[in-house]
Amino acid sequence: MLRKVYPKGACPFLCPWQRIEKKTKFDSFPEGKYVVNVKNYAMQTNNQNIKINTFGGGNMEDKEKSRDQLLAEISELREEVQELKFYKAVLDQLPVCTILYDASETVIYRNRASKAIDGYEHQELVGLSRDEYLKQLHIKPGKAIKMKDPQKDISYFKKSIYEMNETTLRTKNGTLRDVLLVGDFIYDEEENILGACGCAVDITEHALKDKMYRLLAENAQDLIFRYRLVPSFQFEYVSPTSSVIAGHMPEELYENPYLALLGVHQDDRPLIKAQLQSPQPLSATIRLVHKDGTTKWVEVKSVVANDRYGNPAVEGIIRDVTERVQAERELKENLRFLQKLIDTIPNPVYYKDNNGIFRGCNAAFETDMGFTKEETMGRSIYELRTKDLADIYTEKDSELFRTTGKQVYETVIPYADGTMHDVVLYKGVFTDSNDGVAGLVGVIIDVTKSKETQRALSESEDLYRRLVELSPELIGVHDFTGEIVFLNQAGVKLLNAKNETEIIGKNITQFIHPDYMQAVTEAMQKMHETNEPLQWFEQKLLKLNGSPFEVEATGVPLHFRGGPAVLVVARDITERKQWEREMSRLERLNLIGQMAAGIGHEVRNPMTTVRGFLQMFQAKNDLMPYKSHLNLMIEELDRANSIIGQFLSLAKDKPVDKKVQNLNSVVEALSPMIQANVFRYDMYLELKLQEIPDLFLDEKEMRQLILNLCRNGLEAMSPGGTLSITTYTEGEEVVLSVADEGKGMQPEVMENLGTPFFTTKDDGTGLGLAVCYSISARHNASIDAMSTSEGTTFSVRFKLMG
Repeated sequence: MLRKVYPKGACPFLCPWQRIEKKTKFDSFPEGKYVVNVKNYAMQTNNQNIKINTFGGGNMEDKEKSRDQLLAEISELREEVQELKFYKAVLDQLPVCTILYDASETVIYRNRASKAIDGYEHQELVGLSRDEYLKQLHIKPGKAIKMKDPQKDISYFKKSIYEMNETTLRTKNGTLRDVLLVGDFIYDEEENILGACGCAVDITEHALKDKMYRLLAENAQDLIFRYRLVPSFQFEYVSPTSSVIAGHMPEELYENPYLALLGVHQDDRPLIKAQLQSPQPLSATIRLVHKDGTTKWVEVKSVVANDRYGNPAVEGIIRDVTERVQAERELKENLRFLQKLIDTIPNPVYYKDNNGIFRGCNAAFETDMGFTKEETMGRSIYELRTKDLADIYTEKDSELFRTTGKQVYETVIPYADGTMHDVVLYKGVFTDSNDGVAGLVGVIIDVTKSKETQRALSESEDLYRRLVELSPELIGVHDFTGEIVFLNQAGVKLLNAKNETEIIGKNITQFIHPDYMQAVTEAMQKMHETNEPLQWFEQKLLKLNGSPFEVEATGVPLHFRGGPAVLVVARDITERKQWEREMSRLERLNLIGQMAAGIGHEVRNPMTTVRGFLQMFQAKNDLMPYKSHLNLMIEELDRANSIIGQFLSLAKDKPVDKKVQNLNSVVEALSPMIQANVFRYDMYLELKLQEIPDLFLDEKEMRQLILNLCRNGLEAMSPGGTLSITTYTEGEEVVLSVADEGKGMQPEVMENLGTPFFTTKDDGTGLGLAVCYSISARHNASIDAMSTSEGTTFSVRFKLMG
């Protein structure tokens, strides 16, 4: 049997495979002796080295074998060679670059995958020493532990089996590739090192990803770490963010890993110590004491992973959540504050999520609705109210969720005492961080009492509104700038407007007579200063058309529509003033009449005697030269007697002889006389006599009244003018109108019309209109005068017979 040994320096993973020739050559030797020429070969099976002798030529004395012996050994060798070829084929099919060195560190084998990584042909690198090989491929030394004495350290390698290195190599075309190297020694049966085997895996793509991940880790704001616990607590990786979060550089933690534990707040250390003693996945928020002494809140998340030796290692992330924790604290404080705040609100407040589940309420809700927070939270309205009410509330909530925004409506709900209350519900939606509807907030306003008050107020307002609108006096409101903001119907009518829109918005000063502007301004200023109502005072206002009228007015400060304002009340005293003037005039006329009645007979008797003697003197011939003088004296006596008669007619108690008759008849009877006077003055007469009812009239006084008015009209006109006499019915009155086309009268003249002895004529007595006013008074009539630059009209108004 051949002895199976490796030739010196030969090993199946360190040398090129030697081929045993398929056919063994036998030389011509004496019968029974054979010589075999076999080239070097070797093999290894099941990780056991099989050593085979090398046969060669030379001295054949010790190598002569019997034919049977030789054939048996050759057959055995052929089987072993076939097995070696099989393993060689397996190595060539491996996708991992495999290289074998002999004991002298010479490259003796490269499989096919080697060329795929470095691009070199086998013959270009086989035979190079290890250093030459590393230099040729520009391979940098890795980080694996280098053994000082492999034979002594072999027990360690039996446990670790492989040592891995990450490095780079330069391919034949010059590109760099990242590779992962792993290798081990090859031993003989006595565990002597015969060579080495090295494998290389192309991790270029993996390295790129690893660099990217490392770049991300080193630039992340979170602290990323990995530490192992066997054989001792030691960090394998710490990202640079440790200097920001913990205040320690990664190198400090590599050198002294317990700095990380010391940096944990003492109240949180038990949690971390338990993690070191029995590693478990961790997710917790703890406090770290920074190197500068400040405390930070951090969120720690870690998982347990085994290292390549099967020992536990921990990988994790630490995130600075100080701001978040502070924000959460502030949020909690704000929530507590808001809860306190809504608890102080006297109205019930509640809120629900978007599924209609109550999530909270205030103290007023508990009191008024009769449900505690615990009874309310987590429940729907169907668990708190009857189905019919719950259906209504749910439908309203759904409508709000569909439309978003706000919702306000009135309804009736039962209170804790069982009574039904009128309420107004104010509801609005609130959103989540994605602007989606998260729920609603509701506020319940009890308006039961306010509705009762509102009804009473409405009735009161309606009453006062009716009083204001039905008041015959002007009632208006203007703000402190003078803008009119309210006016009743009496005011609209008094100012001669069609409706209040013609007045509202205008300034009060537009309606104050210029003669009273200063007095009104001073009175208003005083009211603003004292905030006291004004005393009633008389003034003149202007209608919308500019015509003046007299009023008695007052002002009261108040608030109107949310701002300071003035309430103005004014009553029209034009008619009263007119009656006062009329009464004053009549009193004066009556006084004059009474005086005239008292002295009339005393004056008239001597005048009659004088007139008689004058008439007698006219009959004497010797006094004929003085006849013209005597005629003048008689005329003056008659004129004086006429004046005395007019004086007597001013007395209010003068007897009158009233009869039912038509005023038109009196006018028509006088028209020839009036026409004669009109013709004499070169003027025109126009009669407009409408059908009018009969009146109680004293014809004699009516004739005097009409003639006096016509005489005044004719004297006021220039030749060519027209005197118009008109009769008509207006309401409950019959009107006699006498109009001229003169130049009109001045206001001061208008104010003194009818005053005895007031006249604008050089030869006038001032008794004509005074007599007219007396006659109208005795007939319960009134006289109106209207004068413009185009003429004057006197209207005598008789009341219809009852």
